[in-house]
Amino acid sequence: ALPILFFNLKNGLLSDKDNPDAHLLRQAIAHAIDREGIHQAVFNGIGSIANGFYSAASPWHPKDIEPSSKFDPDKAKALRKKAKGGDERLTIIANDTFPYMHQSGELVHAMLKDAGFNVVLEILPSPVMLDKQTKGDFNIDSTANSYRLDPDGWFGRNILSSAPENRRRIGYKNEKADQIIVAARQERDRAKRRQMYADVETLVNKDLPMLYTHYVPLLMAGNRARVKGYEPSFSGPWSYMGAGMRRTWIEG
Repeated sequence: ALPILFFNLKNGLLSDKDNPDAHLLRQAIAHAIDREGIHQAVFNGIGSIANGFYSAASPWHPKDIEPSSKFDPDKAKALRKKAKGGDERLTIIANDTFPYMHQSGELVHAMLKDAGFNVVLEILPSPVMLDKQTKGDFNIDSTANSYRLDPDGWFGRNILSSAPENRRRIGYKNEKADQIIVAARQERDRAKRRQMYADVETLVNKDLPMLYTHYVPLLMAGNRARVKGYEPSFSGPWSYMGAGMRRTWIEG
């Protein structure tokens, strides 16, 4: 799983349509967030900090993504003061079902407060979350996304501007990213395709419709004396297509 912060670009303070300094505010937010702090406090130092959707364990991990904004609280404060709407209230929402989502939200809330943002956190049940996401009744969504065996399952759903889920939840639009994502669907050379998605990730880290925060390792345990044939899959959950449970059996 990949914990992530989605920014609402459909409307409000972080939307370029409604605020000419929206990108400046998103940069300020990104500089205010200490992802190493989240790594230690929420995940006990297990896993790694994310700069893109795929971790180093995946064959789709690109090595040359330009990273997003580094933690710099002084720069965050300066950008917030400079940006239009920097003193207005921001709302973070987080799902109450998954502890790491709202725990990350709590830390982000505290970090933004430290940077001078007027910010509130709402921890909500899933039906309320869905309603707020659809209506655009939030600014930041502390959420997560599960692993996709094919990159188009992520980019074609959450980055492509015409994708229903992107339009419902984020509202991100970048014509260059759209062109690359559509072209990547037809590319058969894995190395070229991986580089195409790396180029999209660089655009995402520059535009900041979202902020990747952390790669969550999914730990599993079993009785080695009885569980046979199992090989862990980099894709994570055992229930996913391509995972090791397909060739596993229990003896005795």
